[in-house]
Amino acid sequence: MIQKLDTTHFMDQFENAKAALPGPWLSERRVAAMRNFGAHGFPTTREEDWKYTNLSRLGKTTFEPPQSQLVAGPIDLGDVLIEGAQRLVIRNGAYDPLSSSVEMPADAGFFSDFSAAV
Repeated sequence: MIQKLDTTHFMDQFENAKAALPGPWLSERRVAAMRNFGAHGFPTTREEDWKYTNLSRLGKTTFEPPQSQLVAGPIDLGDVLIEGAQRLVIRNGAYDPLSSSVEMPADAGFFSDFSAAV
């Protein structure tokens, strides 16, 4: 018998973190999505679209939000750099200008955090 995973700790984590989440314009949608998740939980292998994907380990994992979006200083990319290539680094979900090397034409736009752009 397949059993639905307990979503209580995910719901509790969301309640504790929601006030500090970036993008206040998304807060209503986040609350609605979490309400839906709380009602339905994780999909199980009995659902056709998920029959080959067992999420039981994910349901037992505790996630912690990052303490800050960027740590001080650029990332040491060492030997993975490709000579002459553009480098766009996203760290903890935020654009990292210290580790990136993006040279774009003046009329091409700019890079920033998504929450700052909207």
